[in-house]
Amino acid sequence: FDVESVKQKRRVIAPYRENGAPKDWEETENGNFRLTYPSNFWDDISIPYWSMPENTEHPTQKPEKLIAKLILASCPKNGIVLDPFVGSGTTSVVAKKLGRNYVGIEINEEYCCWTEKRLDIAEHNREIQGYSSGVFWERNTLSMQLDERKEANKNYAMLLMYSIQTKLQRSQKELIISRQLEITGSIIRILENKQTKAYHSIQYYIDLYISSPMGGLTKSTGHRAFFRTS
Repeated sequence: FDVESVKQKRRVIAPYRENGAPKDWEETENGNFRLTYPSNFWDDISIPYWSMPENTEHPTQKPEKLIAKLILASCPKNGIVLDPFVGSGTTSVVAKKLGRNYVGIEINEEYCCWTEKRLDIAEHNREIQGYSSGVFWERNTLSMQLDERKEANKNYAMLLMYSIQTKLQRSQKELIISRQLEITGSIIRILENKQTKAYHSIQYYIDLYISSPMGGLTKSTGHRAFFRTS
């Protein structure tokens, strides 16, 4: 039983401190929270109702959050989950959302259709109500979950932009070096083709990009150069 995977994030009622710092909880913009181990009685489960995306017409449908706890606690990543009575498909759907393989058996053709539809949706939507940022949340915290998810997405977007800018800067440097080597090679070939010892005025026109003081690129054309050939 992997108890670490089923911890619950709860709001702190009595925020005790030690030396001015939170004792076993964390301060966030949305309030004070503590990660707690699950008790013997799980009171944070909601039965699927009409407004929940996971809801179907199955008479005894199990909540995705409940099945998620069972799978995370008992099945490793890339493991296999078997449900011999798949019903509305909750077990298979949650297994897919959590990165587990799954096998489902069902005799009712209509239930199989519901399952296939839910599995198609899970291909693009891996959300499980009450499970966000790798932890289970207590009830009535949906707005806080959304705020934390937005902050995480914002941080990810900033990291992605930094990565893109770094790659662009590296590409610009590589382009400049490549053009410089190309010009140097052209000059060497010109010099090697000359047989007389004299000064030759060689006017050449090039289209290249060179580094500017602002760190970008600026276009330069029509340079005149003088070479002494051997």
